[in-house]
Amino acid sequence: MVRIFHKQSFVFCCMLLVLSLSGSRLGAQNKKQTYPQFYAYAELESNNRMLFGFMDNKGKPVIKPQYYAVGVMYPLFSEGLAAVLNRDGQYGYINTKGQQVITLDEASVRDMGPFKEGMACIQKEDGTCYFINRSGQRVTMPEMDYAKDFNQGLAPAMPKGSSLMGYIDQKGRYVIEPRFIEAWSFSEGLACVKARVGDDPEVIDGVKFAATYRFGYIDAKGNWVIDPIYIQAASFSEGLAYARTKSGTYLIDKEGKVVTSFDRDLMLPFYSERKLSNGLIPVVKEISSNLFAYGYANREGKMVIAPQYNYATAFVGGLARVYHEGKWAYIDTKGNTVWKGDVGLLRIIEKPVDLEIVEDDYNYDEDMLMYDDGVEVIEDTILSIDPIFFDPEFPGGVSALEQYIKDNLQYPELARDYGIEGKVFVQFTVETDGSISNVSLLRDIGAGCGEEAVRLVKSMPRWIPAKDNNGKLIRTEYNLPIIFKLKGK
Repeated sequence: MVRIFHKQSFVFCCMLLVLSLSGSRLGAQNKKQTYPQFYAYAELESNNRMLFGFMDNKGKPVIKPQYYAVGVMYPLFSEGLAAVLNRDGQYGYINTKGQQVITLDEASVRDMGPFKEGMACIQKEDGTCYFINRSGQRVTMPEMDYAKDFNQGLAPAMPKGSSLMGYIDQKGRYVIEPRFIEAWSFSEGLACVKARVGDDPEVIDGVKFAATYRFGYIDAKGNWVIDPIYIQAASFSEGLAYARTKSGTYLIDKEGKVVTSFDRDLMLPFYSERKLSNGLIPVVKEISSNLFAYGYANREGKMVIAPQYNYATAFVGGLARVYHEGKWAYIDTKGNTVWKGDVGLLRIIEKPVDLEIVEDDYNYDEDMLMYDDGVEVIEDTILSIDPIFFDPEFPGGVSALEQYIKDNLQYPELARDYGIEGKVFVQFTVETDGSISNVSLLRDIGAGCGEEAVRLVKSMPRWIPAKDNNGKLIRTEYNLPIIFKLKGK
């Protein structure tokens, strides 16, 4: 689960990824209702405090800026509700009139998911999850270490103390027993899952895997519909799904047949954006040496909106969020700008306080994020000799960094075999053009862990550089501690 609110640490808050708000089935009621489509936006007040509001798909404000935070992964409304942090420091959900109709009794949370089929997943500070209904009441279920959204009456979940995922119904019963390394919510009748299909180690994209893992698709009974043969895959949308083999990258249909083959110079972005919407899918292209840009291709694989953005999300309701020319914006399916913010990268704190310029050292409290294969990443230190107003950011922010690490970082086989665990510190510089330089290993635990952490950082795409209050780009050092911890220990 991706964090949307961080305890006592700054969040990179303009990652306003988009949700679909078309008719949703409200749990057992099994009836559809249409909700208005609103998009989150931000304004910076004269006191440097950022407030969030919502606008319609024409860029017209409908709920004035008044919230200190909205969901990063889910900044819009789902089933007529949206997650917010209000002026009183309370977490909850508002309706489309801006009225807070649910207030959580948690002092702080790691994550507040969207409402799907009348339920939303809440992740507590200790990492465990539970679901609430539309009245804000906690639904009685067994404890879970991880869970995702409901769809088609089922939600991916990981039992407490387990490392495998299965699917629960709305009473918390495991309809599909935990047996998958990864599991995603059902979409269009199928769910994308990752399974271990062999014991032989293999190398993919220069990364050595301790065993053989593949993605495939199951039905609501847990039966394989499309066999696990893909090294990467994503959920179905508009009848097609992203899938990748060692031979190429494709869009496949629900029988596993290749419908579209992408040109080899096009890449697909992180998992949450690998989907067709409004007939378009985000793609990434290298436009010069080590310089990549986002654009959009159609279902035939042809470019429709030329690569030009630093980051881009999937379309929802006819709009997509992009980062372009130092500002966040929404564009339509023709690439026209519907709304463009007057601020660039912004950060906010969990509780309502004024933004301040940070000089010299700024130390994040250790705020742990769990990843697959027992890898944990901690946001820690940002160092700069200049005042920093806008921190350097991985393209897409914290959630995208998390997904990048999930997709690319693997526990070294030697360290796994000998049970080696611990914290590795990697330091690097984010240059003013976003490139990564001066990657160095500050502390290692051996057995290949340090080398793997350095390799991962060196292979990262360009970051969005830090800025001062006047918009001047700042060369910044960044410390990234990575904890290697074996599952089940």
